[in-house]
Amino acid sequence: MRGLRFETYGPPSVLSIQDLPLPVLEEGEVLVEVKASGINPSDVGTVAGHFHSKLPMTPGREAGMGNRDRLRSCAPRRTR
Repeated sequence: MRGLRFETYGPPSVLSIQDLPLPVLEEGEVLVEVKASGINPSDVGTVAGHFHSKLPMTPGREAGMGNRDRLRSCAPRRTR
């Protein structure tokens, strides 16, 4: 999986595309393959250091679902 990450606050040049491990799914979660994404104004503020987060960070935690996205895997549900 590839993601846009930053390890220090600053201008857009601190952003880099990096290879990242696939997340481990917990109960009730799904992994969706996204072909393209973007960042919004609050993400730009986070990169600039206006909103502090634990670093390194991948901005853009939300993804719009479109016809190019597909379900990649599902975590199993526990039975009661």
